[in-house]
Amino acid sequence: MAEASRRSFFKYVTMFLGGVISVVIGGNATRYFIAPAWKQKRETWIKVAQFHVLPNGIPVSLNYIQRKLDGWMTIQGLDSVWLLRENENLTAFNPKCTHLGCPYRWDESQSVFICPCHTAVFSKTGEVVSGPPPRPLDRFPVKVENGMVMVLPELKGEKA
Repeated sequence: MAEASRRSFFKYVTMFLGGVISVVIGGNATRYFIAPAWKQKRETWIKVAQFHVLPNGIPVSLNYIQRKLDGWMTIQGLDSVWLLRENENLTAFNPKCTHLGCPYRWDESQSVFICPCHTAVFSKTGEVVSGPPPRPLDRFPVKVENGMVMVLPELKGEKA
């Protein structure tokens, strides 16, 4: 067996240290770019109203501030939800029409939701009465905790 020369010893030590540095930097860089895919989604329930304040049988549009984490920044914006209380039952509707996403309104005289974009009409329960919408109004998950109505708007919402 031949003895290792001083030059070859330093060559192998340099290659080893370079490999260690490459693995450490490469691993951290890879983890940085892939980490968002491993990040767990957290449910962010948003408080929108006191349950006892909601009128019974009449849909109400309520505004709330929604905060979303985008990278390192928190972005906030004003959004809304339609709430329908019927005795102890509560339904939260996405405020966008299922046809083209236009905002609709409640027509008290006819007791229906009306979307002005293409004259879509929805019943009080969100079912399509007339017009081009392909499905009923989308719903958000909703719950009541300690008398406070909370919605989970980032989910697409279950279909009625």
